[in-house]
Amino acid sequence: RRAPRHVVRDRLGVNATALGSVPTALFCFLSQAESFEEALGYAIDLGGETDSIGAMTGAIAGARHGASAIPGRWKSVLERGARGATYIEEIATRLYEQTFVRGA
Repeated sequence: RRAPRHVVRDRLGVNATALGSVPTALFCFLSQAESFEEALGYAIDLGGETDSIGAMTGAIAGARHGASAIPGRWKSVLERGARGATYIEEIATRLYEQTFVRGA
C-alpha cells in the first residue's frame, strides 16, 4: 500500500510528463484513499513535479471525499482578495451547478 518514496519515484516517476505523473498521482490517491490529507501529503512528500502530481491527487481525493475533507487549517491561510478563496469557491459552486444540477 505505501511503498517507500524512492521506489515510487523510481518506478512511477515524478516529472512533468503524463507517464511520469499520472500513474504517480493515481498511486498516491489509491495508497491513501481514506484520507484527503494523507493522500495529498504523500504526493507532495515524493518531491519532483509536486504541483502537477499534488493537483491530480488532490482532485481525485477531493472527488471522493468532498470539500469538507480539506483541513480547515489549510483553508484558513488562503488568500481572501478579489481572486482568493471565496472567488474560487463561488466558481466551483457554479461549475457544479451547471454540470450536475442544471445539466442533469
